[in-house]
Amino acid sequence: MAVNKSVIGTSIIPLAGRGLFLTELVYAGELVFNVPRPWLCVVDGKNLRKTCDECFAYNGVLGTNNPEKTEPFLECKCKVVYYCSETCKANAWKTHHKIECAAYRKIAQTEPEINSLNPQFERRFRLITRLFALKKMGTIPEEDFKLFFDLAQGEEATDAWIEFTIERLYATGLTHMSPSKLRRWIQAVGNNDCEIDTPRILTTEELEGDEPYAKKVEAISLGACVDPYYSMINHSCMPNSYWVFNGRELQVRAERDMVAGEEVTISYIPRGAYVDRTISLASWGIHCTCQRCSKGVIEPTGQLREAIKEALDEQKWKYIRPTAQCRILRTLISDVWCDGNTWGAWPMRLLLVKLHDSLRAADQEWGVLQVLLRLRYSVDDQERPKAFLCERVQTLRLLVSFVGSVYHGRCGSGAGNLVVWIKSLYPYYRRLLLYEVQMCYGEDSALAKWELKRNMEEEGVEQGDEAEEKEIFRRSITLLLTWASKHESLSTS
Repeated sequence: MAVNKSVIGTSIIPLAGRGLFLTELVYAGELVFNVPRPWLCVVDGKNLRKTCDECFAYNGVLGTNNPEKTEPFLECKCKVVYYCSETCKANAWKTHHKIECAAYRKIAQTEPEINSLNPQFERRFRLITRLFALKKMGTIPEEDFKLFFDLAQGEEATDAWIEFTIERLYATGLTHMSPSKLRRWIQAVGNNDCEIDTPRILTTEELEGDEPYAKKVEAISLGACVDPYYSMINHSCMPNSYWVFNGRELQVRAERDMVAGEEVTISYIPRGAYVDRTISLASWGIHCTCQRCSKGVIEPTGQLREAIKEALDEQKWKYIRPTAQCRILRTLISDVWCDGNTWGAWPMRLLLVKLHDSLRAADQEWGVLQVLLRLRYSVDDQERPKAFLCERVQTLRLLVSFVGSVYHGRCGSGAGNLVVWIKSLYPYYRRLLLYEVQMCYGEDSALAKWELKRNMEEEGVEQGDEAEEKEIFRRSITLLLTWASKHESLSTS
């Protein structure tokens, strides 16, 4: 069911044009609006064989977003798209793929490896192809089709992928639009696509495994979506909202409590250093004036910045032993702190996540716990919120997994009071994780249903009175955080 608590208005952000504004009070995690079935969604080339092109169920090397979809996906005769079932295949054929399939097969006559080129070229070409196919099939109303022509074009460009897309479109016979008009429109579509990010569903064994932090809990990026209403949302490096996909459904949710009349903002780019953010935003013609950007550079510079960039270089990093990685990262974290930066400054979170992975590879389990506590509970006035809701849930999933492994005796033997404190956290932590997943992604999300199922099926956990569990949790987490602050691996004293 569609929900919309926003309206279009004139943005209060300088030079931003139009924007979306709330019509009522919205609490953190609640829906601002959703689009149950956006017209324009395509799967990335690298995910085609493992993602349903109709419902966006994924089951591949990165995990799954739908545990019920376990059978091999069905290949279409165009050999480009795949489906999880005959039902999804039939639905796609009726709405757009009959036209799209013919276009792909025509291209394959001259380009046998149709998906072997630059992934961005392919993805954006398929976005444009999909839209023309929807129109030719009569699926998309004319007024909705025209909305895509009103999308913001951004900085004018003559990128090779635009010319490549035009040549391909003419070859398929999908359009006879003039090159200049098509060029502006293709750039606008490419300028307004958002990643189809879907939460990763993992078993207890997978969460406790040795895979890096990112491969365990960060969202799977399946493809791209373009929606004209969503495209009205303006950028802020301190956004009050975020987007997530539940299957094919696009949802925009509140990052924090917001009041009626407040402008809705999201971040167009990943978090990073001020200079990097400024360069990235320039492609949209954006000069961000949010509270964070108005402070200018609040991160390491000079030799320290270069040392950090070297540590974040995966090609160089993989040749360093885990124990040496831990020493380097602890030194950098200490140097960043002593340089006058705090836990929210770039790149503290990146360094902590990397330290988590190195500590796990070095079998330093208590160091892993300390880093997870720091990621979850560090407080910083330089950056609010201290972590995005999705980031907090990601960290909590790993933290609860670690605590659960101690609770069930799979790790942490012989640590005395520390183990006692950790075990006493687990019953309430399970409740907290389910609550935060439901808040962040919605009770009907695949991840929330999965976490509820895991809770119900877990054996050996005594579930008591919630108020009593919460009080025990409060006392134990205070003791645990005191222990973590005194632990030498991240000392800033």
